[in-house]
Amino acid sequence: MWGYIKLRRSLKEWEWYSDHNATRLLVHLLITVNYERKKWQGITIEPGSRVFSWENLSNELGMSVQNCRTAMKKLETSKEINRQLTGNFQLVALLKWDKMQIENVSLTANQQQNQQVANRPLTTTKERKESKEDVVNRQQLIIDLFDLFETELKDGSHDLAIEGMYLSTKLKKGTIGKLLPEFKAHILTQNKLHGGTIELRSHLKSWLDKRNQLGQLNGHKKPEHRS
Repeated sequence: MWGYIKLRRSLKEWEWYSDHNATRLLVHLLITVNYERKKWQGITIEPGSRVFSWENLSNELGMSVQNCRTAMKKLETSKEINRQLTGNFQLVALLKWDKMQIENVSLTANQQQNQQVANRPLTTTKERKESKEDVVNRQQLIIDLFDLFETELKDGSHDLAIEGMYLSTKLKKGTIGKLLPEFKAHILTQNKLHGGTIELRSHLKSWLDKRNQLGQLNGHKKPEHRS
């Protein structure tokens, strides 16, 4: 899904901003809620809302169900969201969605289309400018996600998966951390934006496996013990 959200500087003043899981959940909801009204299994889902289950949300964020529940409770107590049960799923709504995302919108879709047709040469020039901005914004999103991934590595969220990488590649302990700057440069060169830290971790594994097959990691491997 393409597009952008507004992320206001006032977020830094939010009471739970320093809480890693709570802020992560809030930003995740901002980028995953509906931006237009939709019908789903007989339910009308308004802009700024989405359905979820704890298991799905846990998989999306790479967080335990308990951590998701705790973070969601903090969003509720600070009046950021409203949550209600809808059968086997839950419906969550961002209470400040209109203020955060829809403010200052003046043109309807038809008006925008008509304006584009009437001003085609100007639009083409603007599109080229926005294309450059897209690249900058995309690169920043890549960097932000990578920073989050590094934070999660430090707090042990990916320990089991990382241990598996060490076993499959036979690298010395600590090597993966040293190789992270190279991996970051690799995904920035590719301009690859991942769907989350789990997908980014999978890319790291495939990148390590490929380099290992090419013999590019031989200098980082544990010495073999000969009998």
